Amino acid sequence: MIIQNWNHITSYIRSQIGSINELEISDDELINHLRDHVLPEFSIFSPAKLWVLLSECDRVPVNPLDPDMQDKTYDEDTYTIPLPEDVEIVNVENAYFRKGAAGDDAFREYSHIYQSDPRDTVMNNTFTTMMDYLKTVQYYEYLPPNTILFGHSISEGIILELHVYHVKLETIKRDIYTNLFRHMAVKSIIEMIIANRSKFQQLSSPFGEIGLNIEFLERKAEKLEQKIEEFQSWMPPNKMAAWIE
Repeated sequence: MIIQNWNHITSYIRSQIGSINELEISDDELINHLRDHVLPEFSIFSPAKLWVLLSECDRVPVNPLDPDMQDKTYDEDTYTIPLPEDVEIVNVENAYFRKGAAGDDAFREYSHIYQSDPRDTVMNNTFTTMMDYLKTVQYYEYLPPNTILFGHSISEGIILELHVYHVKLETIKRDIYTNLFRHMAVKSIIEMIIANRSKFQQLSSPFGEIGLNIEFLERKAEKLEQKIEEFQSWMPPNKMAAWIE
């Protein structure tokens, strides 16, 4: 079984490249490179997910110097997204609102009283569909790093589905880790090695000249790029905004 940790990915990279050694890139340098460059890029394609509850206490205080805001305590449509420490947002994927179309409550009462007539079921469905078209469309805009702007003030809590950057390998799905992240990690380290070795024509040792194998590494990086693009091509698209009762 694959154990998703830094020891596994470093040993996997060295087994795939073969010629890398501790003098060229240490394990600490390799891990720092993956954490600083590969993991953020990978998170764009397959982010970690986090759900947070947004409430009135997360409203952004207004600017007291703004003459239009002097009589208000809070800006009604701007909120700060509450986040755990060391968590950064890639994007706000969904905002789950409560349905509040006018007339819903009255019609639910009507449906309860007359539910014995099958025709009322048809009328119920038709009315619900009509009210869905007539209700105000909820929209929002994410403002990095942790602010969200709504079209109007919210009266009840909203659940935000966030896409966030991975901070550890354990949060990556197993199949995505195997088929995408490992390929991205090996390719990135190969490119790092090529950049370092391109400064030299050849290396000398007591046993003779040492080949740099740049062409071999370039071909391997090209094959990995093809695998990465192929895997990314069938990854599912982002979900549309959703509603909950």
